[in-house]
Amino acid sequence: MINEHVTTDTLVDYLHRELAPEDDAAVHAHLAACRACTVAYEAEARLTDQLCSNARAEERELPPAVVARIRSEIAQQTQPAWWRQLTLVLRPTVGFPVAAVLVLAVVLGFS
Repeated sequence: MINEHVTTDTLVDYLHRELAPEDDAAVHAHLAACRACTVAYEAEARLTDQLCSNARAEERELPPAVVARIRSEIAQQTQPAWWRQLTLVLRPTVGFPVAAVLVLAVVLGFS
């Protein structure tokens, strides 16, 4: 159990569930026994709720033209050029015979 009052930073971390389990349990036990820290915790909780409400109220959507441009750019980047697609398809059909010829040349060269 915590013998001294909980700091504001610790209360905020407790409120956001960012404490280690043993620290979380200690703060919980302290809040159950200390009215001053409970009042401070409740004030921090109200402030957090108010900040979240304001953030949601001020959240803006991107203009549709910007969203369309972003999606267009993503689509272009994920689609390889036609020549790149062709080399990806032909790589095994060209690579294996070339490798076989090189291996055969090495084997025959040492014989």
